[in-house]
Amino acid sequence: MGQRTIFSYLVVASVAALVGLGAGLGAGYWRWHKVSDPFEFRRWVTMNRIADAPVGGVLLFGDSIVERQYFPQMCGLPVFNVGLSSSRTRDHQPMLAELMMRTKPKWVVISSGANDLYKGTPIGEWRPVVRDMLQTAGRRAIVFGVPPTLHPDAGPYNDVLRAEVQASGGKFIQPLPMKMTVDGLHPNVAGYREWKRLASAACATMKP
Repeated sequence: MGQRTIFSYLVVASVAALVGLGAGLGAGYWRWHKVSDPFEFRRWVTMNRIADAPVGGVLLFGDSIVERQYFPQMCGLPVFNVGLSSSRTRDHQPMLAELMMRTKPKWVVISSGANDLYKGTPIGEWRPVVRDMLQTAGRRAIVFGVPPTLHPDAGPYNDVLRAEVQASGGKFIQPLPMKMTVDGLHPNVAGYREWKRLASAACATMKP
């Protein structure tokens, strides 16, 4: 093997090694610097439960106020609970279209926005996500307001929520009073009974 051939081989090997090193460093940087989505796995688990969901029932959708509930039936129909504790609207909203397509709910009862309020999501950022969620639910949506008892800025959030619910043809329900919660946010036993009563009353007066 001549010196020129050896030199060419070394150049090619060096370039290949540098390319491999660069690719490895790039992959490592992307792995450790990409934005983490803590709800990705939980959404995946939820979507894998659809096979067991009732068709044509009530879809309970939203945050921990939903996840803590246990209602086998509501509005005289079977219930499928899709609540993700600590989730903002943007965290659970991506599931709704497929959930509705596959379960064909008669009603969609929603609690969403409390974590956006308490975690500081700007209203201007929150509103288009809410609008998309409620337009997906449409006239089937029964939406509970954000409990105002622990945060002074709940009023503007509820103003947005009420306006978007009305624009999409759904029903807005005032949040529960403090005495019906355990912490100003999550309903107590009496609060959940009232939650169910209010949702059922809305079902009786709405046309999907």
